[in-house]
Amino acid sequence: MPDILEEIIADKRAELTAITQKSRSMKRHLAESKSGIIAEFKRKSPSKGWIHADAKAEEVVPQYAEGGASAVSILTNEKYFGGSTAFIQAVRALVPDLPILRKEFIIDEYQVYEAKIIGADAILLIAAALTPNPTERTNVVSISNTFKQVGFSACVVIVPIVCLIIPNGSKVFVKSGETDTPMIAMEYLGTAILTAILGCVLFALIPLINKERV
Repeated sequence: MPDILEEIIADKRAELTAITQKSRSMKRHLAESKSGIIAEFKRKSPSKGWIHADAKAEEVVPQYAEGGASAVSILTNEKYFGGSTAFIQAVRALVPDLPILRKEFIIDEYQVYEAKIIGADAILLIAAALTPNPTERTNVVSISNTFKQVGFSACVVIVPIVCLIIPNGSKVFVKSGETDTPMIAMEYLGTAILTAILGCVLFALIPLINKERV
């Protein structure tokens, strides 16, 4: 009995290793792609309401792939964006080589494991929504470690430009810089005021980004 148990455990370890290593590298796809485009499937916006309530991920996402997108971002938040985890599950087999970013408000490690199960290759972390406090489940470092543990090859940290004009906004940058995330994205809201300080934001952000990040 001990021998067969050891054999089963060894096979299970190999199986889990294969699962955690088969994520598509979003960072690599962006670096090597001619377009560098992350196309987004989004049916609804909190500010605009429904954009296209009848849009079907299984119809739209393959078109993104055919059009040369490097990766695809899929909203899974239902209440505010009309999204669903089912959208990722529906398109995973249709675009086997395209990295899928789960765009969601990640505030707990459970959501990282969930993203892996439904077929995502990367998750979105919003720095301002997380905390540097190691005792809290929303700890940005802890969640970053979890996504690496499950085999995600990329994690995007959004750094809102507005952090420069709110108290202690620089802490958001520090949090982003301290995490070992391969990619950092900046949310551009397009207002005149934020456009004017874009250069300042880049100046503050660049020292926190090492050469290995995209």
